Amino acid sequence: MLIIFDLDGTLIDPAYGVIKSIDYTLEAFKLGFLDEEIKKSFIGPPICDSLKHNFNLTDKKAKEVTDFFRSIYKEKFLYEAKVYEDIPVLLQILKQSNNKLAVATYKRQDYAELILRHFNLDAYFDFIKGSDFDAKLTKTDIIKACLKEFDANDAVMIGDTLHDKKGARELNIGFIGVSWGYGFRKDEADANDVYEIIKKINIMKNNRID
Repeated sequence: MLIIFDLDGTLIDPAYGVIKSIDYTLEAFKLGFLDEEIKKSFIGPPICDSLKHNFNLTDKKAKEVTDFFRSIYKEKFLYEAKVYEDIPVLLQILKQSNNKLAVATYKRQDYAELILRHFNLDAYFDFIKGSDFDAKLTKTDIIKACLKEFDANDAVMIGDTLHDKKGARELNIGFIGVSWGYGFRKDEADANDVYEIIKKINIMKNNRID
């Protein structure tokens, strides 16, 4: 089975670094104040979309602000994140069970690779697909690239937001929503810890038609 993971809010919690980068950006462009909950909503979706939505920026201005944010984030705060509890254990178990593992993230490709390497998670993954530099790919596009890489029909997407769920549904693959990220409450999620993910995947495998 191909198991595809989202990155931010699923494998790692990037909140501190992202929020500090937002603060730098708001100050640099005199964009005003955002409360902490709105700042957290920037985690996951393309940063350019979040900026346009919250500040009514033109495409040109949003790109300028996004480029600044990315520069600050990479230079100062890229590694200001933490791996969620028991994620390495989960990845090891799934890998030992002969699954293929991939990452599908809105994070830019080079950032995703750097972060996974920094936290010693990269070795678990057979394929990493991030966003393009212009952030034009949808989450469906990114997940689809993972499926194409393995010519996979038997796959599941694991993520923490509606973007992840929508992409999985559009591509007709399984989806497991996790509660520890930034999209689903515990009563909305499919898994509240990594061991529930393992149970869900085992059920999917047992129910599949070969």
